[in-house]
Amino acid sequence: MRGFKPPSAPDGNGIPISVLGPLARSPDDLELTLNVLTGPEPTDAAAYRLALPKARHEQLRDYRILILDAHPAAAVDAEIVAALHKVGDELEKRGAKVSRKSDLLPDLMETLGCFGKILGTVTSRGGPPQQRPMTAHEWMDTLDQQYAIRQKWSHLFGTFDVVLAPAFGVAAFAHDESRGERKLIINGASTDYGVQGAWSSMAGLANLPATVVPIGQTKTNLPIGIQIIGPYLEDRTTIHLAKLLEREFGGFAPPPLVQE
Repeated sequence: MRGFKPPSAPDGNGIPISVLGPLARSPDDLELTLNVLTGPEPTDAAAYRLALPKARHEQLRDYRILILDAHPAAAVDAEIVAALHKVGDELEKRGAKVSRKSDLLPDLMETLGCFGKILGTVTSRGGPPQQRPMTAHEWMDTLDQQYAIRQKWSHLFGTFDVVLAPAFGVAAFAHDESRGERKLIINGASTDYGVQGAWSSMAGLANLPATVVPIGQTKTNLPIGIQIIGPYLEDRTTIHLAKLLEREFGGFAPPPLVQE
């Protein structure tokens, strides 16, 4: 993360929801990149090293999987939901333990609200305040809330190995420069583009690894991706499951070229 920061932020303490991740054509390439990029910050390198644990399981049949197909703040296209559950059905056929709900899942609206408070504070730094700035105690309370949510995820991963969820509510869409006014049509209804950040905020707030993999295509031949969310520091588990999904169901396939 060294060197990555919002334009207005000075080079200093890290941001508690900020993350970087590589893009690749295959899980094998992701793992190779992970091996190159991970490690302690230079200031800590004299005494610390990073040794990420191995994947929890080698075979699909050993994985305990929770499927999350809906969010109270962000709609999901029916094709994505159907593709997600189709993968769940296929995983069950191969012996994996698949659950479609769990009371262990942290409150998604609380997660989104906490993420929003941190994001708003970080991005407003160095610029004109849009509202009353947080006090130091409010900031500390927000970080305590983040910690509590992280602990709930940790408890969940005692029962499950991964969570499968949409990465975004729709497949690829036409470029739109309207920024704050952007809308998406999901299941025939117009929705705000910005609320789709709810899907990435889950792993982002809890500092969890999330590997996005293709699992199929829409009726218009656009790729459908889902995210594999795993336990803290267990990136190798989400990447390994991505490898198994690629082996069983096929990986990246370029959509057909469209002639204009």
